[in-house]
Amino acid sequence: MPTEPKGDNRKAPQGWRMDPVTSRPAYQDGDGNIRVPMWPTENGPCG
Repeated sequence: MPTEPKGDNRKAPQGWRMDPVTSRPAYQDGDGNIRVPMWPTENGPCG
């Protein structure tokens, strides 16, 4: 059963986003939830 939103209004820091990890597929955990591996990525030019 999916979990309910926690009502947490915190936002990600400016200039960051969450992107999926392309080398790792989504999977179903033992409770039947779909999990998608994610990592934080900084917006803007690299370096």
